[in-house]
Amino acid sequence: MHITPSMLIAPPSKFNPPFDESVIILAGQKGDTIFGFILNRPIALTLSNLLEEKDSHNLIIDQSILFGGPNKKNCGFLMYEHEEKSPLAKGFMLCPTISISPSLGLLKSAIQGDLNGRFELFLGCTTWKKEQLFFELSKGEWLHLPFSKNLIFDIEAEQKWSSAYKNFGFSPYCFMNVAGGAQA
Repeated sequence: MHITPSMLIAPPSKFNPPFDESVIILAGQKGDTIFGFILNRPIALTLSNLLEEKDSHNLIIDQSILFGGPNKKNCGFLMYEHEEKSPLAKGFMLCPTISISPSLGLLKSAIQGDLNGRFELFLGCTTWKKEQLFFELSKGEWLHLPFSKNLIFDIEAEQKWSSAYKNFGFSPYCFMNVAGGAQA
């Protein structure tokens, strides 16, 4: 069973930070580890905060950075648009025109304005062992939905959680988690 790419949407009041009201893209799998990225957790950093040399005419350096998750917090991952089926670096292809990669060279290209499409920078990621994620899903701890391209770049981070529910035809407040893992 292929679980990536797909989306995890946190039910209301189910988790503590950073997973409360989170929208996570399950990007890929290496061995029995599944990698995900929280799409709606901006942090108080921009690209300019990370750069040693600040080019005053480069507007891209003011782009915000997202907290991708509590694992590998010192690693950056770039989610970016590219030509169809032509990723620019090794990583996970989410759909024919969007990939995610930890490539430093790709990040440098993004900062210099050399990428043709939109991008998001994540610090950290979420990881699950395959069995752990399937267990959480079987208990109803997440709403597991198909990949949705429009949630990546077209919606502001603060609106992604409520938009994800609307996108899939649900209201977050009609989703209940009760003892035993059943939802209504």
